[in-house]
Amino acid sequence: MNIASVIVIDDDAFVRWEAGQSLALDILNGLIQAHRSGSKLSVDADYLETLGHLAVDSAIDPAFRAQLLTLPDEGYIGQQQSTIHVDSISAARRFLLERIAAHNASRFAKLYSSLSTDEPYDFHSAQVGARSLKNLVLGYLCRTGEEEHLQSALRHIKSAHNMTDEVGGLSALIHKESAAREEGLHHFYQKWHKETLVMNKWLHLQAISEVAGGLERIQRLMKDPVFNINNPNKVSSLLLSFGRFNLEQFHALDGAAYRFFADLVLDIDTRNPSLSARAV
Repeated sequence: MNIASVIVIDDDAFVRWEAGQSLALDILNGLIQAHRSGSKLSVDADYLETLGHLAVDSAIDPAFRAQLLTLPDEGYIGQQQSTIHVDSISAARRFLLERIAAHNASRFAKLYSSLSTDEPYDFHSAQVGARSLKNLVLGYLCRTGEEEHLQSALRHIKSAHNMTDEVGGLSALIHKESAAREEGLHHFYQKWHKETLVMNKWLHLQAISEVAGGLERIQRLMKDPVFNINNPNKVSSLLLSFGRFNLEQFHALDGAAYRFFADLVLDIDTRNPSLSARAV
């Protein structure tokens, strides 16, 4: 039995998930090598089709489907490399996400629509799983950059009756530069700017955004009233999130982020040595 078959038919859920992660890593490693050599990036359509079928298989629990459709993160991918080429890892993962999205856009759009409901919010496993899958496929749809999907995410934010969906909609928009993204960020800010803990999510999402100009965005947000350099949670949400999860822009070849963070750590250390240690 090949690894793709294991993902689809094995009786053990963990074995299926692990097989999916292993196959995704193999594909990502190939894409990383192609990017390093300057070759054209491509991915087998059979893999994209397999993920599409898994997404809409109603026999599989929605929460588990969301797990099967989630790629390894950049940090984990880097741990598997003998030499970490951050730009190639980011390019490979972004390409794979966009190819999965483009290949399955129609499928994902129908699935998103079927999972959207006016049912009152309740914290139980069925709803939690459905929200997880719904927000994941919305994120994939926004990866296509198609305006209809970006607008769906914006409506998702504005009509949300719970924080999971509201943040899920903003998370879906955050990586594509667009008017919908800016409107979503503004809407969230206007609604929640007096809620300190909620705004930590707003800061975090902008810190991890793949949209160009990450360092400049961080420096601008540090001047916003919702940020406080003396608040460890704010520092973690904005600054540490940028360093830990926006690897391509933090490790940019010009070294600008390194210089900025070196000065920042020294400044924070004068007031909170424990926090500065976490930033190193």
